[in-house]
Amino acid sequence: MINDVPYARYHHTGTARMPQRRFLMVQSEDVPVIGEIFERYLFR
Repeated sequence: MINDVPYARYHHTGTARMPQRRFLMVQSEDVPVIGEIFERYLFR
C-alpha cells in the first residue's frame, strides 16, 4: 500500500458498508499507453 494508515486498505478494497475507492485503477486500454510512456522515459 502507498499509505501506512491502518484504514487505507479498506478504501482500496471496500467493505460491506463502504464502497471500494481505489487509489489507482488501470484498465486494459490503458496498458499500451502506459507502455509507451515508460519507453519514452527509458529510451530518451
